[in-house]
Amino acid sequence: MTLEYVTGAETINVFDAIIVHILNTGELTGSARLIVFENAGGGAAVFADTGDLTIAPTFAQGIGVSALTNGTYWLRIYLSSNELVPNASFIRQGAPFSSYSPGDFAVFERTRR
Repeated sequence: MTLEYVTGAETINVFDAIIVHILNTGELTGSARLIVFENAGGGAAVFADTGDLTIAPTFAQGIGVSALTNGTYWLRIYLSSNELVPNASFIRQGAPFSSYSPGDFAVFERTRR
């Protein structure tokens, strides 16, 4: 994966949800991976990991998880190209209380050496 998108830390309650959509605007199949972290005192622990996802051209892949405990959560989304466009929402009682559109993420370009 060449790009990494990171949200800020969000305080969520039990049964709140995190919804992520990744749109492939390109003509080639893309790859994505979503990791949800939960702050665990001395550091963050992986709460959910999708593994590698394949996203077909002009298709939007949706992923959702529900929190099992109150806590602070954040996301790391790895994408294979600029043709993949992520957005993320933190949902409480059916409505977003925090959202990340493409320009809202911290973005890191990852290169292999």
